[in-house]
Amino acid sequence: MSGKMGKRAQNLVVQATSGAMGKELILREIGEAGVLAEKPTINKNRVPTPAQAGQQDRFAEAADYANAVLESPALKESYGVKATKKRPVFKIAFQDYLTAPSVKEIDTSEYKGTVGSVITVKAFDDFAVKQVKVSIFNAAGDLVEEGLAVADPIFKIRYNYTATQVVAILPGCKIKAVAQDLPGNKGELQKTL
Repeated sequence: MSGKMGKRAQNLVVQATSGAMGKELILREIGEAGVLAEKPTINKNRVPTPAQAGQQDRFAEAADYANAVLESPALKESYGVKATKKRPVFKIAFQDYLTAPSVKEIDTSEYKGTVGSVITVKAFDDFAVKQVKVSIFNAAGDLVEEGLAVADPIFKIRYNYTATQVVAILPGCKIKAVAQDLPGNKGELQKTL
């Protein structure tokens, strides 16, 4: 068959079927379609490159995390909210482990360097952002304050941090936001005023 694949029609005989057919063919689902393909061959003497070995380690860690989620009633329930038949809890947790959150924006339009002024952070994750930490540095690079931002009750991607210290000179100050997800992955963004 030399790498050729054929799509199968949905019918009672092969509907929702996947797996090996003899020693040469496999039948698997790709999206809504079933695909018939040659069975892949694996060279048992192949030595993975360092990058491949690192990726294999990450996949093993992701599987360990997903299994731990299945054993934790609270985490299993959290991930179960988005679970479907085709995307079970294990698969969602596995993907979440492999995907770090990202901070898309630090909005300082309401930050005046005064106590009570607000910095708004937009952060996303494939599943959920667990927390967003905001750090404020003065122009000399010294940490002035840091703390956790509060999730906006209406706009779930926004996190508001209310300043507790005064920064007299704003030009050159740096604001850093670090988002963390349930598996502990982090994504960050920094903005200079």
